[in-house]
Amino acid sequence: MNAGDDLTGKTVEVRVAKLVPNSAFGYNIEAGKHLNFVSPENPNVKEGDTVVLKVDKITSTMGSYVITYKKEK
Repeated sequence: MNAGDDLTGKTVEVRVAKLVPNSAFGYNIEAGKHLNFVSPENPNVKEGDTVVLKVDKITSTMGSYVITYKKEK
């Protein structure tokens, strides 16, 4: 996305750089510079994990992407 790609509806593999469970958006998986994968549900991951997510919606807030998703099994 930082390169301008639209990933809405796509399935992506994400490495968890940092997990912020109490962010303003809910559980926030930080996956790189300005890439915040957020969900109201606990994704049950830890830093260093790789997860597969289906992107629902992407918004931009204060220079960062806020990406809602569904966790793939």
